[in-house]
Amino acid sequence: MAVQPVIVSFTFVNQTGSSVVAKPDEEDLAIIKSHAMRAVHRQRRASPRKPTRTHKLAAPLATDWEDLALCKFFGDFVFPKENAGGNAFRYLDFLPSIYERDAKQSHLTDAVLAVALIHFANQKRVEGLNMRARRSYARSLNLVNRSLANPIEKGSDEVLATLCLLAKYEIISGDETGLWRSHEKGQAALINHRGKAQLQTEAGLGLFRLIWIRQQLNCIAQSATPPERPTFNWDLAFPSPHLKQLMLLVSRLVLVRSQAHELFADGSEAIAEEKTTAELQWAHEVQSIDEDMLSFRQSLPPELHHWSAASCVVIPEEARRAREAAEYLPMHLNIFYNLHHASIWHIYTYCQIYLLQSMIQHTSPLCNCGDDMPQQVEESSSMFTTTVIPSICLHLRLQQAIDDVCASVPFLLGWSDDARFLNTAGRGRGIACHYIIWVLAAALSVREVLVPEAQREWIRARLIEVGFLHGIRHALVFA
Repeated sequence: MAVQPVIVSFTFVNQTGSSVVAKPDEEDLAIIKSHAMRAVHRQRRASPRKPTRTHKLAAPLATDWEDLALCKFFGDFVFPKENAGGNAFRYLDFLPSIYERDAKQSHLTDAVLAVALIHFANQKRVEGLNMRARRSYARSLNLVNRSLANPIEKGSDEVLATLCLLAKYEIISGDETGLWRSHEKGQAALINHRGKAQLQTEAGLGLFRLIWIRQQLNCIAQSATPPERPTFNWDLAFPSPHLKQLMLLVSRLVLVRSQAHELFADGSEAIAEEKTTAELQWAHEVQSIDEDMLSFRQSLPPELHHWSAASCVVIPEEARRAREAAEYLPMHLNIFYNLHHASIWHIYTYCQIYLLQSMIQHTSPLCNCGDDMPQQVEESSSMFTTTVIPSICLHLRLQQAIDDVCASVPFLLGWSDDARFLNTAGRGRGIACHYIIWVLAAALSVREVLVPEAQREWIRARLIEVGFLHGIRHALVFA
């Protein structure tokens, strides 16, 4: 399979929040092509061998692209059955039941088809599929707006699921208008409108978790306060004690990040004494969250701890090539039991990166960095203990979190034919790519530590891989 050179444009979001569109130069295009070729070779190695074609071939049958796209969509974006029971996001695992009961053409079925077609078109580059996807999207948008104007239909599972899918279409297509943000705000408003009763059904619970968690993670990255905080029963929403504990930490981090945005903003009119008191209270809460996150990590049962393997053993060809080219590659890879297991760790690491950034920016370091700190960081990564990590320099802990993110990417992208990797159809590859975008974007946002340029380039290359090879164009915004 040949990789065709494609002229692309990247959208970079600067510190003021405005978008700047720039075309890559020849060196950038060479890097893109190089990494795309490597990704294709990895996929070929991980795929089963195909039988050799005979010399006489039957006439090709007409291809039903819609059926192929729908099958691929449900395999890539619906949480696989192996992850059943308490998973964090419930990422569209509720969709098949709603889709079946709404089998006639509707805003939901059109939204599913739009997402399936645009994702398939991005990956396979089938002529005409983009326009078919766009037509389905426009039809769904028109129909769901009518339902939103109807008080009876407004709070239904179908309407909320459709808004989720429309936002997903915009993210996958690489829409640069920011319309996906409007749809995510609409989802947040709807879960508030639906009230506590939405947690009584499987579909309602899954929709609530998906939207609420995503909203919290977005607010953490933007240091923003959620527009409205819904009241809900934590035990119903997150029956797993470990998941509930993690979500409570996420909620607390949202508040301290938004408070920091207001408290330490330039031009604050607060009286000096009051501001100092508020800063001390804020610093105390941040320190408390940090300690509680470390305690959470220590309290996890053994089955929720991931394990590491040397990259030279798991992906020897990639390790050899990186070594010869003097390029960055994680020395050790994180391996998880399944996608649910990975999601818990990625939410934790995502929060840890932003928490440590806030602590470095607005509090004094817990201690000075000594010569033995790197060794302590290395030891702490395998100890799962609170006795070492809190005394480690914040900057080194932040670098460790970034390294941890990089070490998880090969598992999610299926770089190995090891059965534990996500390298087969139907194992949630699309969901994994969404995880990668969040955590890699968080890693690239770090300015408090000097991340090696080779590592930054490797992170950007993985975002490019997700954007082109895996068809989620939104990843290119961060690359």
